[in-house]
Amino acid sequence: MHKSDDEQGGAGQDNPTIGAVSRALGVPAPTIRAWEWRYQLPTGRHRPGGQRRYSAVDVAALTRMRDEIAAGRGAAEAAALVTAALAAPPATVVDRLVAATHRLHTQGVVDALEESCHHHGLPVTLEQVVLPALQEIGRRWADGRSDVAHEHLLAGALQGWLAAQQLKAGPPRRASTVVLACGPDDQHTLALEAFAVLLTDQGFDCRYLGAQTPISSLVLAARQPPAHVVVVASHLPRYRTPAVRALQAVAALPVAVFYAGAAFDDPGARRDVPGTYLDGTLSAATRAVAQAAHTIATTQVPVEQGPGD
Repeated sequence: MHKSDDEQGGAGQDNPTIGAVSRALGVPAPTIRAWEWRYQLPTGRHRPGGQRRYSAVDVAALTRMRDEIAAGRGAAEAAALVTAALAAPPATVVDRLVAATHRLHTQGVVDALEESCHHHGLPVTLEQVVLPALQEIGRRWADGRSDVAHEHLLAGALQGWLAAQQLKAGPPRRASTVVLACGPDDQHTLALEAFAVLLTDQGFDCRYLGAQTPISSLVLAARQPPAHVVVVASHLPRYRTPAVRALQAVAALPVAVFYAGAAFDDPGARRDVPGTYLDGTLSAATRAVAQAAHTIATTQVPVEQGPGD
């Protein structure tokens, strides 16, 4: 049977058709057409002959629309949120956040983060706003355009905001425990804190140990009671060796081991390091941790408690 132009095209193609988008998102094509007609969302590009083609931005908007409705919002409310998000893409929020940092305006930083979280959700805010803003301030400090005062103000504002997001997540919803720690000599914590917040938001029970975690403390946190996953972060090459020793210590335990950070950017720095290197986005890292935690949870033998425990 010959398919119409609207129904042809694979989901993996650039600018897919409405049929490909429908199959990829699990949203009927008539529903997508209705959203476009009622809410002017998304603005699918019409080619000669009436064929619709959707950009990556269009597909992201449709995905958000689907997710908001699945979460219980009405279609009109969901469309309003998606439209507002399209009007303030993450890159513009990064610019606002950096500008507020240079004004030493803590509330401006927090306001930008709250607006982004409202429009784009927590994962996008962490990946496309928080981390790029930290990188930009770091670059500006390196070339003399920013002061330590700017870097410290942003770090303090982010830590307070991240702590608030962690509290909003509520109690764990998964029977999976993740231990997160910096290497014994590492002090840079913000990226790991952001990862801990995202994991907590996804329902994991997170034991976040922070900067300069001693190896003995890391092992203790992984054993009592048994965790499923351990993540160690190290951001400076000169601190890599102690971080590797920490990874070796927990690799002897029945846990899944991951490591991250710029200390391991060079592939040679990952040679003979136990565990799996997390080099993608926070969302990809979350999926990797979730899969590993599930595997460990189904194979981990419960530790018998003594009468006095």
